[in-house]
Amino acid sequence: MFAYALAEGIANGWLDDAQKARAAVEKAWTALVGKMDGYGNIADVCAGTGWKNSREHYLGRPRVNGDPHAQAPMLWLCNALMQ
Repeated sequence: MFAYALAEGIANGWLDDAQKARAAVEKAWTALVGKMDGYGNIADVCAGTGWKNSREHYLGRPRVNGDPHAQAPMLWLCNALMQ
């Protein structure tokens, strides 16, 4: 989601240092593609959770593959990069 937000900021001229942001987007893209399988599923996505007042609860969430919490932002990023 951060990479998508940066890509949108670059495209809309909202960022003062677009060159630095572009480098971050490229680095994020490379990392995300490296986590993608042949079906477009992104690996090691933390499972969604509700609110709880426990740091351990959030840090101990399982990691899953192909979760929409990663799939949708990846599609948003793809679209932003194609614009």
